[in-house]
Amino acid sequence: MPGAHRAYEAACARLLGLQHENGAWEGEMEWSTMILSQYVIVLHILERSPDEPTRQSILQCFRKARTAEGSWGMHPQAPPSAYATTLAYVALRLLGTEPHDSLAAGARRWIHTQPGGAGAVPQWGFFWLAVLGLMPYRQVAPVPPR
Repeated sequence: MPGAHRAYEAACARLLGLQHENGAWEGEMEWSTMILSQYVIVLHILERSPDEPTRQSILQCFRKARTAEGSWGMHPQAPPSAYATTLAYVALRLLGTEPHDSLAAGARRWIHTQPGGAGAVPQWGFFWLAVLGLMPYRQVAPVPPR
């Protein structure tokens, strides 16, 4: 166990050595646009629109992550996902992207080709759609009490 403890201490020291004075760590992370979509949805709910440079950066992220089918996957190498694509479409529209814009139009076409369309998303997707008034809350599975 002493070797494991030394390795743990060394790992913690290295990680803390990389931390900036403001408490953040710098690094690149590639993942799904799902988190970005949820960020846009939360900004909308809070009535806090991103400034134009931020909006353009968000749109660029969606452009770069889009699959050849006009959809988005759960990570850059993943196949298209109804969940990620539906949230991306909603986020794009909340950002003011018109339905005929290539980003939104491609996503919408792809969603319509899927069995169940936007209704094929998992419960978290239903949750976000219900919060935005796009789906009735009764379609969201209740969270059981502890």
